[in-house]
Amino acid sequence: MSHRRRSNATGPPPPEGVGDSSTAQASSTEKERPDPPSVLGSERRVLALALAFRAANALLVRTYFNPDEHWQCLEVAHRIVFGYGHLTWEWKRGLRSYLHPLVFAALYKILALLHLDTPWFMLFSQLVNWFMFFCITRTLSNSMETVLTITGLYYWFVAIESSKGALVVPRQKPASKQSPPSRKMALLIAALACAIRPTSAITWLYVGLLDFIQTKSKSRFLFLEVIPLGVFVLAVTTFLDCWMYGSRVIVPLNFLKFNLFSSGGDYYGTHVFHWYFSQGYNLAAMAQFKGKGRSEKGHLSRFQLSVILLILTNVPMALYMSLYHQRGTEDVMFYLSQEAHDGRVKSVLFLMPCHSTPYYSTLHYNLPMRFLDCTPR
Repeated sequence: MSHRRRSNATGPPPPEGVGDSSTAQASSTEKERPDPPSVLGSERRVLALALAFRAANALLVRTYFNPDEHWQCLEVAHRIVFGYGHLTWEWKRGLRSYLHPLVFAALYKILALLHLDTPWFMLFSQLVNWFMFFCITRTLSNSMETVLTITGLYYWFVAIESSKGALVVPRQKPASKQSPPSRKMALLIAALACAIRPTSAITWLYVGLLDFIQTKSKSRFLFLEVIPLGVFVLAVTTFLDCWMYGSRVIVPLNFLKFNLFSSGGDYYGTHVFHWYFSQGYNLAAMAQFKGKGRSEKGHLSRFQLSVILLILTNVPMALYMSLYHQRGTEDVMFYLSQEAHDGRVKSVLFLMPCHSTPYYSTLHYNLPMRFLDCTPR
């Protein structure tokens, strides 16, 4: 009662029934909208459910999406471990870092040591390999970049909140047991994302500049956090690349020279300057549309209707794109793999656009194969 009197001391009390009804309405609204964490359980349970969902997602993806998921990752890793595989022109010019393929090379090496690199096991492994559902579980460097960026942004913004003394902690755990994550962890993850895909620097430059403008200790932020971690990751990845290429190479520098200064990437097509604003952003915004609104008893709110609409429109598309769309190039390689291991195929010539199918990483049999070349001249 004393708290209520103090809060109303500056003005006249509300008419009888008004305050009670508004308070009751607000409290009923809060009850109608339970916190997602309280519904799903602890943070660990939410993470476990998310991982289980992505595992099921990976099992359902059986189609072909982009050549890079095979040719810039699995094919390179297969060559490292098993000694045969095709390297595209990017690897001959030092435009790609080995950091991403080495992750899968380690998995391949474990399979080889355990003698699990059989056609059937490789078929199963390939099978476990709308839009996130369709793409995030693929072996694209974009997928790893996405995971690293999301993880880095989580640590980044929680570190900002903790530095302001406004760290939000779960109700189940007392604040004293929470150890706020360091911004250095976010910077390390950001540096790894940029090492795997240099274009990730665009995202982190924007985020970093916002924090740099607001922070008071700019020198500490720049010279004790950003530069040391960036130099450390660059040194490690450069050492790995020089070791794997067998010569001195700085991949980010070659990447900038080829794609920015010489416009070599234009060979594969370009968008008009307004594409991201006129089409790309609009499509992304539509895919993430969320309605707001409070429902009366017996009626669905706009938010609930939006959730139902998203499910009805996205689930069929995700299943179709993952199970049927463009799966022929995957199926033909599984068929050729079985034929090769049975001794019924001696060589293969692909008369189709370059990099249209997986290669040795899926066939897993060292026989002569050729395809139409499309290396930029």
